Amino acid sequence: MSTHQISVRNLRGRLSDCLHAVAAGETLLITSRNRPVARLLAVQASPEGLPDIPGVVWSTASPQVSRPVAECPAITGETLADWVVANRR
Repeated sequence: MSTHQISVRNLRGRLSDCLHAVAAGETLLITSRNRPVARLLAVQASPEGLPDIPGVVWSTASPQVSRPVAECPAITGETLADWVVANRR
């Protein structure tokens, strides 16, 4: 996935081509008088059951646990605050 720069003037004349490129994974940096004004990128669908929120990208990966469940605070007697501090990344 790469980023390409295009002026507003060129975007107007090639909008359909630009939208096809964005749908294929490209990102377009739109400029006006050689200054960036906007970025055009593909919309990512939210996983089923999660709301569509502008600017939010939902992760579909499984969460990673840094320690085995047997070492969770409820089992070891450790405070939750201490466990969070120890498991920060």
